Amino acid sequence: MEKTANNKLCIVRSNCRGEHLQYRLGLAVEQEAINRGLEFLCVTVAPNNIASRKNIERQGYKYNRTLTKYGGVRMLYWKKIG
Repeated sequence: MEKTANNKLCIVRSNCRGEHLQYRLGLAVEQEAINRGLEFLCVTVAPNNIASRKNIERQGYKYNRTLTKYGGVRMLYWKKIG
């Protein structure tokens, strides 16, 4: 677990949506994690947040399981990067 990081919350203002900001930030976070020698990234997404789910799936994250986290139901995804 010492080589694993949680890719935390990313919120995009409604007037900036459609500019691929979440996707581009995700790629930058991944590159930084690689530079730091990490091997896995994890991310959680609300099941009804279709845009975020599509973004992380497009980045290559794989669904692991659904769990209760941060006061609600979240879908856990992971990705091997190293």
